[in-house]
Amino acid sequence: MTDDELSKLPAYRWMPSRIPLRDALTTFVADAPEPEPIIAEMSSRCRETVWFQVEGGHRVLFLYDGGVFDQSRFILEPKVWDYDECAICGERIPSMTLCHVTQPKQPYFLLCEQCYDRHVRAHAKINSDLISAGGCNSIGVKLDVRAGLVCSFAPWRF
Repeated sequence: MTDDELSKLPAYRWMPSRIPLRDALTTFVADAPEPEPIIAEMSSRCRETVWFQVEGGHRVLFLYDGGVFDQSRFILEPKVWDYDECAICGERIPSMTLCHVTQPKQPYFLLCEQCYDRHVRAHAKINSDLISAGGCNSIGVKLDVRAGLVCSFAPWRF
């Protein structure tokens, strides 16, 4: 992740999440200089793959996207995809482990707890300190250009 992408993370809306076990398409890919076109196509379509070396080739899992597939070449295995990876550090996050994801209608990012603390929560604390120190103006709106933060409040509430 670039420094520019990292600097934008605190401005997104986040929510805690636990990624469930997910379905995958599996197949055997024999050792060869280049994968078959159908394997390259599925890799491109599904984007996430895991290759396990086995005798004579690899057992390959493709994170299933719900689309159609060649049932003579792939097997749909329910709930075999058991992890995801942090977008920053690449740490493997096992299914049902607390992590943080961006809310819908924004770019999608998934962060482990440590990266969320370091790159989002720490910056949110700085921004909340700015707000609590009178950073919002009398009509309750402020744009913090450095962090891309818009804060608002109703000054008439008690």
